[in-house]
Amino acid sequence: PLGHYCDSKLCNMLYTRSLSSFLDERVTVAAVTPGMVNSGLFRSFPTWYRLLTWPVRALYLRTPAEAAEGVVWALTAETIVGESGNYYADGVAVEPSAAAQDDELAERLCMATTQLLQGGNCGSASEAKE
Repeated sequence: PLGHYCDSKLCNMLYTRSLSSFLDERVTVAAVTPGMVNSGLFRSFPTWYRLLTWPVRALYLRTPAEAAEGVVWALTAETIVGESGNYYADGVAVEPSAAAQDDELAERLCMATTQLLQGGNCGSASEAKE
């Protein structure tokens, strides 16, 4: 389950990067990490793992409500208007991984998604803000 989770987070970052170069500059696109959250994600882990990690999760991980605060901040923060494509953790822009900054990978993801959806256009680096 963790591999799929990591892949989905990478895709989120790649879409953020792609959309930020494709959409009108009046639209701010941001990715936000909620941090470590004690969420339903753990239901896909084996029972022994859930039991073993429950005390740590209950004491130290954020609740879903606490995790949502970062998303709400990004939606309402005037300070990030025009700063499209950034990745935020607790209201601070952080450097994403090298893979999340790979424009070629982002374009391949968009093209694959477009093919799956059978239409539409996610944009490409060559079309960016012309």
